[in-house]
Amino acid sequence: MKSDPFLIEVRDRAYDVERNLELLLEDVRNSIQFRMAREAEAQARFSRDAVVSSHRLNILAALFLPPTAITSLFGMNLAHGLSERNPVWFWMVFVGGVALGVLLKGWVTVRPQRPS
Repeated sequence: MKSDPFLIEVRDRAYDVERNLELLLEDVRNSIQFRMAREAEAQARFSRDAVVSSHRLNILAALFLPPTAITSLFGMNLAHGLSERNPVWFWMVFVGGVALGVLLKGWVTVRPQRPS
């Protein structure tokens, strides 16, 4: 049977088909890995953009929180309390709010150290 040309031809075709399928499988694996890497890069880009946006929002909150607190303090109409007491209390609350705002702004704008 070793010299039968039909069997030899079928064996060679089977080998060619097997080799082509192995090449196709390897190509598909490479394509899948490439797409996964591309999607991971896009996800990392979106995550970075989200972090930058949330950082900007935190800075805005840190900038506008103290003025909001101060304006609410100035807008108070108290029947008794700060209006009847020594104005030193008012200025202490005012300076405390400004100091808290500066501290909050400093805390938000500090960049975290990257691990090495």
